[in-house]
Amino acid sequence: MTPRTGLRLRRLAACAAALVLASPAWPAPFVMGADHDETTFGGQWMRRVYAEAFRRLDIPLQWEVYPTKRLTVMLEQGAIDGEVQRGEGYAAAHPQLVRVEEPVTVASSNADRDTGGRTACPTNC
Repeated sequence: MTPRTGLRLRRLAACAAALVLASPAWPAPFVMGADHDETTFGGQWMRRVYAEAFRRLDIPLQWEVYPTKRLTVMLEQGAIDGEVQRGEGYAAAHPQLVRVEEPVTVASSNADRDTGGRTACPTNC
């Protein structure tokens, strides 16, 4: 290596270091806990909704899948940043959490419907 080549490499390294140091740091990913993996319909739906929301916020999102009781412990320990789809009673029992009131899904069933004393089954089963 010639002295001139060594000088160019040092200048290039200095410029690269300056660019890395001057660029804004990427935020750490938001770790979202779920009890549905991506192979289920619910898991796919939640991932699509939250991926789009976090993309619009320019915040990286990372998913962790565990049973619900484990998610509660992990959240209390700070191992994850949030959970998807918990009921209102959960928020009351965990006041340190921030509940997002806007629903991601809304569901109903025929059990909620007033059938006027008739069964919901058309064959009277």
